[in-house]
Amino acid sequence: MPHPTTPERLEDALAAQLSIDRDQFLDVYGAAWEVLEQPLDPGDIDQDDSKPWYVAGRPLQLMLQIDGPRALIARPVGRWQGVYPLVYGPADAKEISGDPATDKQMVAALLKARRATFRFCSLRRSQNAPEWMTGSTCMGCASQWLGVVYTGGCQLMPEHRSTREGHRPGRTPGCSPREQRP
Repeated sequence: MPHPTTPERLEDALAAQLSIDRDQFLDVYGAAWEVLEQPLDPGDIDQDDSKPWYVAGRPLQLMLQIDGPRALIARPVGRWQGVYPLVYGPADAKEISGDPATDKQMVAALLKARRATFRFCSLRRSQNAPEWMTGSTCMGCASQWLGVVYTGGCQLMPEHRSTREGHRPGRTPGCSPREQRP
């Protein structure tokens, strides 16, 4: 039985742009794609901002950009621009070949590389991308349970935290003295 195509899903539109059917798209690239709705990494001057990047996975695991007959896949790398925003840039971008077996291997290699960077939060025991980690805890737990405050690009640790837990009280390395806690 054919898949319903109304309303059109993003995967249908991406498959059409790649001139493949949705089943092949899902087999090679997976599902749950979204448009990257945040600025790209301003540090990467080689990025083409005129074509949108699409992202998939929680945490983000794969990026796709389609520009006519040319399409790129990449693994996302998140970088904080101060305390906000978190921006993602493509790393290890590869041009897709159009051969499903070859493209599936490239996707698998990118996923393996991205997933190898994931770490577990010691408090919540959840898997997180490195851009969401502070030491051995995710940023959410660090704020909620450990009293960490993120401001001006610095992570301010409460004085009562022990260094045996992997954190040092006061400011994080790299923060200027004027960015320390008052």
